[in-house]
Amino acid sequence: MKRAVIFLPGIMGSVLKRGNNVIWPGSVTSVLLPYNRMADLMRPELVATDVWRQLGPFHVYDSILTDLDSWGFKEGDALYPFPYDWRKSNLDAAQQLADLVDKVVAQHNGNVVITLLAHSMGGLVARFYLESLNFDKRPGFARVTNLFTMGTPHRGAPLALTASLGMEKRLFLSASQVLQLAGDSRFPAVYELLPPLGEPFLWDAKDKFDPQDIYSPRIATDPGGLNLNANNLRAAQTFRQGLDFQRKPALVRYFSFYGTDHPTPSYLTLSLTLKDQVRPYTLDKSGDGTVPIWSGQPNGIQSMPVPGEHSKLFRSGALRNILIELLEVPLRLSAAITVQLSLSPKVALPTDPIHASLVFPDAPGSIVGTLTVYRLQLSEDGTEIGETAFGNPVSMNYNGASAEVITVTFEAPNFKGYYRARFAGSGMNNAEDEFVVQDPPDR
Repeated sequence: MKRAVIFLPGIMGSVLKRGNNVIWPGSVTSVLLPYNRMADLMRPELVATDVWRQLGPFHVYDSILTDLDSWGFKEGDALYPFPYDWRKSNLDAAQQLADLVDKVVAQHNGNVVITLLAHSMGGLVARFYLESLNFDKRPGFARVTNLFTMGTPHRGAPLALTASLGMEKRLFLSASQVLQLAGDSRFPAVYELLPPLGEPFLWDAKDKFDPQDIYSPRIATDPGGLNLNANNLRAAQTFRQGLDFQRKPALVRYFSFYGTDHPTPSYLTLSLTLKDQVRPYTLDKSGDGTVPIWSGQPNGIQSMPVPGEHSKLFRSGALRNILIELLEVPLRLSAAITVQLSLSPKVALPTDPIHASLVFPDAPGSIVGTLTVYRLQLSEDGTEIGETAFGNPVSMNYNGASAEVITVTFEAPNFKGYYRARFAGSGMNNAEDEFVVQDPPDR
């Protein structure tokens, strides 16, 4: 029996084109500046053409696709990346996923079983396909045997509300651009990441932290409230009604990888009488920087914590080794378990704090090393041609109890550019991660 994988990216994780022109994510050089294709990004006719693999040194999904290829899942035969328009409703994406599943099953004359492997919001798209009862009569539905999610906000993300209020810069979009996109009724996807009705993630700052209902008109849309888009709130509720673990198909295995060890907005406080009506309550090591642990680890679903940042959970050696087993890779290839470095945020403004999480799989009691930031030199086509150390290295000298995770915070450089942070330790492998420093929107 043929085994195939359909890979679903998260929000902002698909390339969007207008004709032959890439509108999202933009060119290598343009991402260092405020995003200037907003008028085009607001066009509903854009087409999702591929998952976002890589942009210059900025790695997105190329590493997981390369892993799958090396494990025997060849693209077009046993591996099917699923790009979708991440601005529009996830109901639309689920319909397109159903079409792709049917196509894959037909391609293999029904002699195939399919794993849905999903990152972030892609896991919610896959769950809607499996749980909404809208697609269970489709010809390919019964050939889906697994859903494996990585960093999926199963119970929603508080950041979806702050993004909807124009409080969050996301990747290459400024906070005001995120607000413009999220507040458009044609593009409800950000709202569909909100926690569902009854999830107590919003606390009254003035009344003993009493949980508040984000879907209540008094809070959401009435004068003096948060001025949220009523149409998109209804779209979010409709979408959430299609998600129910109790409707999980009996023969489909679910497994959830969720991120840890990064500061993550876990709850929000609400005070409608203050200028800053909503304030994030960020807890250290409470998630992957985007999705809190309480959302990534759903009750009753087999789950595994992965120390790491949201956008690179799938680069964890521990996750990859479990995934090899879950996918029943015949050769039982194993991924090296090495020291890993993950940074958040991945796109910063000058002097922003950047959180670095170092994972030591052997949990040593002695760690000696340095964390150095390098500025990358790129050619016009985005090829890396060199690196130069920037600023003074951060020295690390630890002796004590066994340490699996050590966290460090450093200040983003004051100049826009592509950067790499590299940890070099005594007697262990180097570990690195890339980030971007972007000009502030008003420069």
